[in-house]
Amino acid sequence: MLLLLVLLQLTLRFALQTAKGDVLRVGEFDRHNNTAWQVDMLLDKDTLWVHPKIHNPNSHEVTPGCSHCSCCGCLC
Repeated sequence: MLLLLVLLQLTLRFALQTAKGDVLRVGEFDRHNNTAWQVDMLLDKDTLWVHPKIHNPNSHEVTPGCSHCSCCGCLC
């Protein structure tokens, strides 16, 4: 089961150096739904800046938790 979860999702974590400081980027590609997300985070003194992005290249909307979206495009 764990191997199946590893095959379905790839999680990325790395730091980017910017003029404002180091940015932590966390992202994941979900092969089941063919979608990707990433979150860039920067701690600037006492302020946490967060920039999330979700990418859905499908021609249909993907509903979170739906096990059918990758095969039939349902909107359940």
